[in-house]
Amino acid sequence: MGGNKVYRKVTNVEYNSQFNELWRQTCEEGGAKYLDKQDDATRYIITHRKEIVGTIEFLPRNPEKHSLVEGYFDFVNNELVPCEKEGVFEIGKFTVKKGYRGRGISEDLLLIVADHAREYNVKWYFAALNEKLYKRFTERFNLELIQVGSSISISSGVIVPVIYNVGEVLQNSKKLNWYISLIKAKKILLKNQ
Repeated sequence: MGGNKVYRKVTNVEYNSQFNELWRQTCEEGGAKYLDKQDDATRYIITHRKEIVGTIEFLPRNPEKHSLVEGYFDFVNNELVPCEKEGVFEIGKFTVKKGYRGRGISEDLLLIVADHAREYNVKWYFAALNEKLYKRFTERFNLELIQVGSSISISSGVIVPVIYNVGEVLQNSKKLNWYISLIKAKKILLKNQ
């Protein structure tokens, strides 16, 4: 794929428009409802040779607001989902552009998750992941994602409601070594491509 991949926080109108366009395409492809950015969301894009190929959005947990993942699963009223006011974030709008899937972008998205968790002092994430991504993260990368409800069939496949105790990972040096290894492996791969 080449060494020109990079991720950036969305901080300007141009990046936000490009994020929205890729997310809109993903919604149309999968038959999902398109929702605009909420004011308190933090967004990232992944680019490859100046083309946006991936997106991810983080939203602080707010039981008073409807969110994208709440449309699939009731995280607010689930007893397994942490109800703390601080340090709990939703992961949404997690997509990779067609033609780039299966080419290492999901690893970049995991690096964004790690950076976001450190920057915002995140303890927990919750998300509705497509089943393939869920299996990739739990089987290939050994992420300790906790499934908090039954898998849900939607028009584009199956999604899995999960929570992730990233705070424990960042506090536990053995688990943090996993992230460090991933970062090192990714840098070696990019250098050799």
